[in-house]
Amino acid sequence: MRSRVEGLDVARAIAILAMVLINFQVFLLSPPTEQLGDFTWRWLIHTPSGRSSSLFVTLAGAGIALMARSPDRRAVRFTLLKRALFLLVAGNLLILVWWIDILHFYAFFVAIAALLFLRFSRRELLLGAVAVAGLAGLLDAAFEWPDRVYWTPLGMLQNVFVDGVHPVLPWIAFVMVGLWIGSHDLSEVGTRRRIMLGAALLAGIAELLSAALGALAAEQRWAPELAGLLGTGWSPEPLFVVGASSTAVFLITASQEAAERWRGSRVIRALVSTGQLSLSIYILHALVGVGIPRWVMGLEDAVEWPAVTAWWAVFCALVVLGAWAYRARFSRGPLEWVMRKLCGSTPPAAPTPEPRPTRSPPRWPWIAVAGAAVAVLAIRWVGIAQPAWGCGEDVVLRDRVASELTLSCPRRGFVLEVDAPREVTLETASSLDVFLELWGPTKRVAVDDDSGEGLNPRLERALRPGTYRVVVRPYHRALGAFSLFVR
Repeated sequence: MRSRVEGLDVARAIAILAMVLINFQVFLLSPPTEQLGDFTWRWLIHTPSGRSSSLFVTLAGAGIALMARSPDRRAVRFTLLKRALFLLVAGNLLILVWWIDILHFYAFFVAIAALLFLRFSRRELLLGAVAVAGLAGLLDAAFEWPDRVYWTPLGMLQNVFVDGVHPVLPWIAFVMVGLWIGSHDLSEVGTRRRIMLGAALLAGIAELLSAALGALAAEQRWAPELAGLLGTGWSPEPLFVVGASSTAVFLITASQEAAERWRGSRVIRALVSTGQLSLSIYILHALVGVGIPRWVMGLEDAVEWPAVTAWWAVFCALVVLGAWAYRARFSRGPLEWVMRKLCGSTPPAAPTPEPRPTRSPPRWPWIAVAGAAVAVLAIRWVGIAQPAWGCGEDVVLRDRVASELTLSCPRRGFVLEVDAPREVTLETASSLDVFLELWGPTKRVAVDDDSGEGLNPRLERALRPGTYRVVVRPYHRALGAFSLFVR
């Protein structure tokens, strides 16, 4: 087997370029407009959210698995721990200006893998990933973590392990899945294609199961804590871990398929170079790609989506071409070189026997994958709880109503009649990240984002008698069923 799996570098390039797109939107994209087309395009360019970073972390696990093939496990563990310390320092320096940093989380992922997972079997890795996903969901439903300052011991531990952007629970599950996929010989065609097919099927099942359970939760009035665990949009939702890890495995195997098929082509060589410089590119996009428009030009949260997309395309083109030219002269990226100098090189791997060829899976199961993809897209367009091509008239709101956000209706309106002066509480229950707006006869009275359970909004307002309009709208790409309560 070849010493370097170029498909991992290709997948790493895909991950970093997708992360750039998401982070450009987080810091630069202006608020959405009322137009359907505007939301549709925002939904499309926000699709990699959560998936790009989970792919990046899964690739970390795969890289550790390749290092663990060395017979000197002690040297591997020591090298990994030194790299974890390097990433922890680099991440904490970056977090001073970049609050969504992933490197300080990455440091803990690498350290935990070095200390605990190097001797795990494939079965133990997958069972452990499932257990972590379930535990993280239960902890999120059972506990409300207090607000703490990051630069305190308890604040850092809480951020890293449970409530940061990429906390150990459940993101260490992606490292375990990466160790699992990295333990396979992806240069063997049959093995690679079987894993690719299984990952595609599991990703589709996770999306369909999430949509069905979300609709059922909205209709049956499940508790907000339970309804909040049914999505596939972000952690710590267990189905997010299943769907995102399956997507990551699919992209890794598909990248290896492309690297094998078009080995030596300019596109593959450029992507391989980009993946090998991913750490340097990550720092570059934070300080330059976002930093110049945000700090120098003052464009934070002020750029429309066509300009954000164009800036992303230009930045990525320059990065890919620059990486290709850089790798023609240098063997390591700038930060990669520094890390290797400080932490040491990868211990040499032990010779591996020639793999036993396995038969590729038949083509007909891909029909099920295509069917699942079409079904997921159809649900995004017309819904599953209340299938429709449009929004229709506003629904009268009494006590509770089940509804749904779709691409054909990304905003739902409700009529609220108030007969006498009283305190009114409005709240949604779902796994979605949505906004809740309350409108009077001429202007918006109140708006809320995340005051409820999880990412659900909650509004409390003293209202005079009259007719009000309640609007539920998504944050970027939140689509699916929800319950709206009024008390």
